[in-house]
Amino acid sequence: SSSLIIPHESSKEGVIIVGQKQITYYNGDLSTAKTIPMENKVILCSGQVDDQRFLLGDERGVLWLLTLQQNDTGSNDVCGIELEAMGSGPIPSTVTYIAEGIVFIGTQYGDSSLIQLSEQYNKEKNSYIQSNTDF
Repeated sequence: SSSLIIPHESSKEGVIIVGQKQITYYNGDLSTAKTIPMENKVILCSGQVDDQRFLLGDERGVLWLLTLQQNDTGSNDVCGIELEAMGSGPIPSTVTYIAEGIVFIGTQYGDSSLIQLSEQYNKEKNSYIQSNTDF
């Protein structure tokens, strides 16, 4: 079952379908599908970073980065999907990428947060989240 549908506008009508056990990308004419399995989770919301990257928030408060891998031919053809955990925070009801690694995480279950994502993984924190401001 699908819990979230995300339009991929740069591919002219492509769509990302998020289920509890897999994520599937379909191109605009539904002739090409790329699927990756994932452990059982409920994705609650998404926010677009750029044409290839999307932030997803799950029911445990984990923030995920979904990356659509594209061919090097200069076309917008998607050749794969990658999913990487960025870190944990509040259980999100909305995720909005603002700019330069700043992300707003809105929640109904406590304080909302502004977080700063780092390009470097912090092994001590087990996270890409550099800083967190609750309000």
